[in-house]
Amino acid sequence: SSDVCSSDLGISTNPEGFALVGPLNEPLKLSPSGVYKLQANHTDNWDSPPFSLTLTYNDLCLFKAASTGGLFDVPYRYASLLFEDQNPFGYIEIGALLLGNAFSPARGGIVYPVGINPIDRTQTVYSEGGSGFSDLRDPTTSYSLRWNALKKEDCEAIEAYFRVYGTGIPFFAQLDSGMHFSSSVNMRLILCKFADEPKFTLTSHDYFSCDMVLREEI
Repeated sequence: SSDVCSSDLGISTNPEGFALVGPLNEPLKLSPSGVYKLQANHTDNWDSPPFSLTLTYNDLCLFKAASTGGLFDVPYRYASLLFEDQNPFGYIEIGALLLGNAFSPARGGIVYPVGINPIDRTQTVYSEGGSGFSDLRDPTTSYSLRWNALKKEDCEAIEAYFRVYGTGIPFFAQLDSGMHFSSSVNMRLILCKFADEPKFTLTSHDYFSCDMVLREEI
């Protein structure tokens, strides 16, 4: 089957990143043999769009970020996702997706140690005889991160993001694009929230460090 999901971006736009995930702790209900494309057009017509980008299949997520500029060749007003899929589930299920701007610090990056903290939300009670009864709940993970050598513009950008998202609104974070501690770039692409306020330290002139905890969303 072939399906197109389109969106009006409001104005001509050239987004910097795309991410699509399924429900947490479940693989994407997409077929490895399917074809998935991000398309763009000046009008809401998808017979022959002037821009089309094939997305690489991964069972964790679909992900693409622009190295420079934007994902499209030029700004477009309309964007769409094309699914050409014959998956055994008989349907497509999406947890969350993003098509929009991306932030990467101009200088510095995540330093070691990185705290990767699995969280089992299951609650267990015990009977008088010692038998355990568990309310099984989806596990999640929190990440304790420190960024060093950030420029003042980077800190201001993180502060601005926190003012928008706070601790209540989720966003996507790509934590290991260089695969320094993951087997693929898709492994640490997470939909998350700030667990608390980011903390900044001025270590020397125009050199900041930032500590934050990100909690993967259910």
